[in-house]
Amino acid sequence: MSTPINYTQMSLAGISGYDFSGITQAMVNNYSLPLNQLNDSQKALETKKNAWRDINTRMASLEKILDKLRDPATWKATKATSSNPNAVAATSTSGAMNGTYNIVVTQTALAQTVTGDAQSVAAANTGLGMGAGTISVQVGETVKDISISANASLQDIAQAINDAKAGVDATVVKTGDGFRLALISKETGVEKAAQFSDTSGNILESIGVLDSVGGAKNVTQTARDAVISVNGLNDITSSNNVFNDVIKGVTLELTGATAGSTVTVKIEADASAAEETIKSFVDQYNSLNAFLNEKTQYNPDTKIKGELFADPMVNSLRSQLRSMLSGDFGMDGEGGFSHLSQVGLSTSSVNFGKEGMLEFNAEKFNKAMAEDPEGVMNFLGGGSGDMAAKGLASTYKAFVHDYIMADGRLSKTIKSYDNQLADVKRRIEDFNQRIEEYTKNIKLKFARLEAMLANLDGQRESIAAQMSQLSALKS
Repeated sequence: MSTPINYTQMSLAGISGYDFSGITQAMVNNYSLPLNQLNDSQKALETKKNAWRDINTRMASLEKILDKLRDPATWKATKATSSNPNAVAATSTSGAMNGTYNIVVTQTALAQTVTGDAQSVAAANTGLGMGAGTISVQVGETVKDISISANASLQDIAQAINDAKAGVDATVVKTGDGFRLALISKETGVEKAAQFSDTSGNILESIGVLDSVGGAKNVTQTARDAVISVNGLNDITSSNNVFNDVIKGVTLELTGATAGSTVTVKIEADASAAEETIKSFVDQYNSLNAFLNEKTQYNPDTKIKGELFADPMVNSLRSQLRSMLSGDFGMDGEGGFSHLSQVGLSTSSVNFGKEGMLEFNAEKFNKAMAEDPEGVMNFLGGGSGDMAAKGLASTYKAFVHDYIMADGRLSKTIKSYDNQLADVKRRIEDFNQRIEEYTKNIKLKFARLEAMLANLDGQRESIAAQMSQLSALKS
């Protein structure tokens, strides 16, 4: 905010004995009074502009919640319950097929493990005395050729395989008869089982990973796929222990199942997502409504007014936000409901309802959802098709968006305040210049007066001296 110029250089010579500096300051202060009014006007405009910006922010947050309320996923959420989540865990997404499913586990998925023969060496990093060579690791369609230097140790071979990121984890294990190279596939399933070969030299054959005809010599764990049955549908396989969309919208994970485990998974509607969204709507609506109440209030005792008191636009906004909650949103009973109170939403009775705040009854909402979920969705969420433009969320969304869109009502209002503030700031700058000129002129006038008085004072002293001399001559 612009402030008046601080004119501190008011002092005059003071030869005459008059306090012209004080007089000058008083005159400038009096001349500057309109500047105080401009500053007050600027502050009031900025306060109102900030209030409208806050309204815009709250309405934008409300629109985001309304978008979520209109999203079918909010209303068609499901929950999966497993009779034994330690064996088979189940999760579901919006639109999953409700029902009860019996899961029988035939086998779980395993990763292949191949080891070499025990090497009689002092340590894992002891050289094996072999010549250089190249080994090959194939996983699926990916083949990695890995160079091994002469006199490499088991630790060197394992490091080279891991550095190549060949789809297996290589490690050296110590056993009772020596050190062995262990090669474990990174992923479970038959397709992720690795195949090994000596491309040049015979390194893998020498350490017992391969036999004399090139086959894996020591397969300590054979790769296999997971196999389950669902409601009697047998031989459903997965390369890992996760099954997606065997049941539409449901993920099953074999977390600790053993062969023959039987688990019951139940998929049912879950109204908690819709309930939380309705609560969010109520909270955000109340936040906006309380702010509008605060900014438009008037206290007759203190005579204090809110920043937007008597503003016709904000009064219209508040009135429409409230009145829209009392209708059936143009459904005429099509959605199964005609009043918000039927689905758990009502106006608070605090202060006889004058505050216009909303309350949410979760018990009543869940009862309505249990009896007619489609009807509640249409009434609150907007439904689909012809219902899309009639529900609470869609009706409110259209109204709110008209205010907060890029060139909407609030944008134009805020721009209007920006224009008014620019005008006031210009007037303040102009007036400060006028004060500066006025101050210079006043100081100049009093300086001249001071000089004139000083001259008169000098003449008075001269005349007094002459009179004194005349008086002495007479004596």
